[in-house]
Amino acid sequence: MPASSIAAPISGPAPADEPPPAPSPHRVESSPLGLLAAALCAVVVAAGVAFMLGGGTGGVIAWVLAGPIAVLLVGAFLVSDGRRRGTGWYRPQEIAVWLLRGTIVASVLVVAFSSFLIANEIARGRWT
Repeated sequence: MPASSIAAPISGPAPADEPPPAPSPHRVESSPLGLLAAALCAVVVAAGVAFMLGGGTGGVIAWVLAGPIAVLLVGAFLVSDGRRRGTGWYRPQEIAVWLLRGTIVASVLVVAFSSFLIANEIARGRWT
């Protein structure tokens, strides 16, 4: 059979000499401290609003910041941290535990103070 009658097989691109390095499937995970920092910032801002504005309006703003918003951020932290702990590549951080405790205690204190401000305005019959 003559060489001209043999068709060359159709092939894709020529293989590279070495394949690119695969990314490591394992990443060391740690606590999502950004969510806790955001929750703590919300509580600190709420405390500032409660003390600077005072009255019922300041109490409502502080209550919303230190209550639902901070609690949602703490909840997001706990869910994300739980997922990260589920992997075998989790590195715990001692600061996260103390930051979580401090955020929760500060949130409870600010919510209690802002609730007092709201109740005081309602009881006195004036709203500022």
